Amino acid sequence: MMHHDAIRYSLDPESRFSELSTIADYDAKAYEALKDRAADHGVEAMMSAQGDMHHKLLPIRPRVQILYRMGDLSLLNRPILAIVGPRKMSSYGQEVVEHLFDELERYDVVTISGLAEGVDQLCHRCSLAKGIPTIAVL
Repeated sequence: MMHHDAIRYSLDPESRFSELSTIADYDAKAYEALKDRAADHGVEAMMSAQGDMHHKLLPIRPRVQILYRMGDLSLLNRPILAIVGPRKMSSYGQEVVEHLFDELERYDVVTISGLAEGVDQLCHRCSLAKGIPTIAVL
């Protein structure tokens, strides 16, 4: 499944379980149905009430009830460098990010960013070009 398919799936109104919006509304059968539907699309669903969340995701506030993901969750166990920046890329910003990645490829890190236009997208492009694992948070 391509990442745009995952985005399309996450925006699909049928994939959302509004009845699971709070812990008090938690229903194990509905959650299993949600996980099965997500899996049919190559997406994994995790729910905080079920104890599925990676420990690095637990501090997110407001608390995330359901999280959809694709890829290697073990990347969260490695050192992570978060990169955020403006959506409107300046030539200086591009130069700084590219120089950073020239140095970064020497280290065993994972990058994480939002995949938005601008610095975030450049982070992911540079990561892929340098063979650095990357996480996109949509």
